[in-house]
Amino acid sequence: MMKGMRIRRKRKREDSWKRTVNRRDDTIYKRVASVIVLSVPLAVFCLVANVIMRMKDVYSYSLSASGILGRTTVATSEEEFLGLITDFMNGKVSEFALMENSAFDPEQIFTALDNQAMTAARDVLHLMLIVGIAALIVSLIAYFLLIRWRVKDIFLKRFKAGIAVFAALEILNIATVCIKPVRLATWGRLIPMEFPDGDNLVLLLGDAFPRQVVMFETIAGVVAMLLIGYVTWYFAGRRKMFRRF
Repeated sequence: MMKGMRIRRKRKREDSWKRTVNRRDDTIYKRVASVIVLSVPLAVFCLVANVIMRMKDVYSYSLSASGILGRTTVATSEEEFLGLITDFMNGKVSEFALMENSAFDPEQIFTALDNQAMTAARDVLHLMLIVGIAALIVSLIAYFLLIRWRVKDIFLKRFKAGIAVFAALEILNIATVCIKPVRLATWGRLIPMEFPDGDNLVLLLGDAFPRQVVMFETIAGVVAMLLIGYVTWYFAGRRKMFRRF
């Protein structure tokens, strides 16, 4: 009888130890999973913005949609303007400057204020790129651990919370770009936006350019989140078992 009691006590101690370990492990799982709530949407938001703002196609679309070069006296071609703006945003040239394509007394098309604004925009992009890469690395580490630990429910719950954070970021981005007073109060503190009448940079990009950019960013961001969601469901979905490493 005494032997049976000792065995039961031993089992109780072992069960108690296991519960303690499981609680501790569950806390670690939740803490690691909580990282992706912010890191995944932040990585998508920052990296997508960098890709969009450095692509020639975005600026080409804006010029084509407005048809401004066919209705202005600015002496430059679409190829020259697109080459300058994409080279500048990608860091291939240090100064945002372009001479008129004219044989008679050519002048600079863009002013010092234009150069200052574009430089500030590029600096913001560089900062977002650093944040995006850091968030991506953190996300990859968290995904590796969560997949290896096979904590499917925790994984999915945190990713769904990350979708809500991404939606909030996109809504905030749309509001700060498309509502002019909000844009001046937010992005305007980082990038000069008060230009004189007839400024060539404003003329060529047009008033619709910020809305076009945010449209491309939103579409690309949603596509990126859908791809990440597919990968997450592949590993953590209820109908898919984890593969062994």
